[in-house]
Amino acid sequence: MKHPMKEAVLGELKQVAGLSVQIIRNLTYDQYKSLVSRAKWALTFGEGLDGYFIEPVFSGAIAFAVYNEQFLPGF
Repeated sequence: MKHPMKEAVLGELKQVAGLSVQIIRNLTYDQYKSLVSRAKWALTFGEGLDGYFIEPVFSGAIAFAVYNEQFLPGF
């Protein structure tokens, strides 16, 4: 299920000067690790609350999650 605010949030982020948005999709794990090792921040809309979400934190990035009841019920 796609988060209803995903396009709006990504649209706002893309308008920030100097900010690059990279959608994580169809990467091998090695490609993913290389990418997140250079990331300053990571954002999930709930579907990535696992190792793919926490890995950027281990690499020194700041991770954010947009609330999604499907993946975070009861919060």
